Amino acid sequence: MKKYVWDIITKKSSIHFKVKYLQISNISGYFARFKGEVITGEFFINPEVSLIIETNSIETLDPNWNKILKTDTSLAEQQYPYLRFNSKGGCNQSSGKIWELTGDLSVKNVKSQITMVVSMSSIKKNSKNPVALFRLFGKVSRKSLGLSCMEEDLEDEVHVAVEIYLIRRPPGTGDRVL
Repeated sequence: MKKYVWDIITKKSSIHFKVKYLQISNISGYFARFKGEVITGEFFINPEVSLIIETNSIETLDPNWNKILKTDTSLAEQQYPYLRFNSKGGCNQSSGKIWELTGDLSVKNVKSQITMVVSMSSIKKNSKNPVALFRLFGKVSRKSLGLSCMEEDLEDEVHVAVEIYLIRRPPGTGDRVL
């Protein structure tokens, strides 16, 4: 079966998060630097997703929160410069037209499983390098990742919203045949 390698176009992609704070507001932010690839067959069946996120690229638009989230009790960006996501088992149809991608999110060498609902926006096949857009939504527990954070008024559940633009590598530069 022919496999294709797709690179994440980081300048067009985004990884956002939101955590409820004081039960009435949210701490929202994003990661500015990351890279990754998707290896898949035709029509994105059973994709293998690998993503590396630079911990120190976290941005909440609040310098105090940025500092708190980079400390040893949270992301520990000095000791652990990267977060990693690796999918397991491809995309699975959960019901109707809803697809889910499950994988391991590693933070500070602690792995926690996260399941993301996948929405495919479009695939455009031009002459040389097809492009694709996917949106993913999910949530993960801070405690399961060892992210205690000094702020007790933060809820445990972190909501994640990802928009990934992909470009397929040209033939002969990484496509794989199994």
